[in-house]
Amino acid sequence: YTYDSGGNILTMSDGTTSHTYTYGDSDWKDLLTAYDGQSITYDGAGNPTSYYNGSRWNLTWVDGRKLDRVESTDGTVISYIYDVSGSRRSKTVDGVTHSYIWESGRPLREILSGETEVYSAGDTLYFFYDQSGSPYALMYNGVTYYYILNGQGDVVRLVDSSGAASASYEYDPYGKILSATGSMAEVNPLRYRGYYYDAETGFYYVNSRYYDPGVGRFLNADGYASTGQGLVGFNMFAYCGNNPVNRVDPIGQFWKELWGTFIQTIQQARGYFAVAAGVSQVDSPVPGPADVVSGVLLLGGILVCAGLATHNTITAPSLSISIPKAEEKAKEKVAAITSEPSSTVIYRYGGTNPGNLTPSQRDVDAYPTTGKGLSFSTVPKPGAAMTTIEALNATGVVYAVHDGPGHVSVHPIGGTLEDWHKAGSSSIWTTAVKSVVIKWDGGK
Repeated sequence: YTYDSGGNILTMSDGTTSHTYTYGDSDWKDLLTAYDGQSITYDGAGNPTSYYNGSRWNLTWVDGRKLDRVESTDGTVISYIYDVSGSRRSKTVDGVTHSYIWESGRPLREILSGETEVYSAGDTLYFFYDQSGSPYALMYNGVTYYYILNGQGDVVRLVDSSGAASASYEYDPYGKILSATGSMAEVNPLRYRGYYYDAETGFYYVNSRYYDPGVGRFLNADGYASTGQGLVGFNMFAYCGNNPVNRVDPIGQFWKELWGTFIQTIQQARGYFAVAAGVSQVDSPVPGPADVVSGVLLLGGILVCAGLATHNTITAPSLSISIPKAEEKAKEKVAAITSEPSSTVIYRYGGTNPGNLTPSQRDVDAYPTTGKGLSFSTVPKPGAAMTTIEALNATGVVYAVHDGPGHVSVHPIGGTLEDWHKAGSSSIWTTAVKSVVIKWDGGK
């Protein structure tokens, strides 16, 4: 790679092929006006309207900086819809819609409306994350796979419950996918840095904007004129200050150094061994599901502490589903969490009895129209069951999403709202909710 003094890539070569970059706008010198000699044009906000990265794309933007529509010269048409927070709610590719639920900048669920080369109509993906926000598992049509990440947070493998690889990935420093192999390689959308990969464009969706790893730059200008991160921080298109090996940009606005996160991971590795030992005792004397999870946790600790050259670490599920005898400890934890500024405290009117924490037939009947699950409110009411969005999502059994003014819906993972209703108040979903709620008496 070669760069100019403003942090713009001038040339890129892998020893076999080379690419050239042209910056021909005298008023905005960071605008990439041609790639490999092919022109790129922009609107006044720095959004490309005709873009080239090896393929030609025509782009339409709304609300300032939101990508609304993409058309390729081969006839592919892609459109996007965003929610009030700016998160992408849906993506429609040639008539097939991918519908999403996002929370804290990460996808929790994806459902397909029709058949594609990779998916069938109705296919559903659930995404699970550890306490640091890194992806640790993917449930695809009821089957769970586990992510293996390297030290930079890239998804390098996907393994099944037996530890067999279902997908493997290789990337260049800027995140361009060099290889993707295995039966789940195209199904899984979380790739480099854990970003969501749009296979049809080759872009990564990084919350506030899109990143093109083939070119090594963000697609459009940052919303900030400067990130305050040195001279390159004034470049509104540069990715991670042109140091992607040691930095990550979680939301497309500010990069951060990776090593602080990596050191924290090493310190946390001690917990893998302790948890693995405990989990292995959960089910029975003979090998069972808990032993598989224990093995994955143990492997994760070994890989981290061994300090392999590739720094491959496995982030296995944190088993945060409380069993009945641990309920009091869970409630103490919720009480502590609700006092943290970063937590979103929510209330289920009607108390903490299991029947109230289970969807009613009315909820099931309304779902096709409203899309809402078990209802919680952000407005406190004495006598209500109190918890936080974060505590519910940490169970790994249900997920909560803020889907309206003052309203939060709780949905089951691995089943439908109707499944939850039919399973009743003793279901795993109700048990998970029950384990992380306390009764609020009106005090602070």
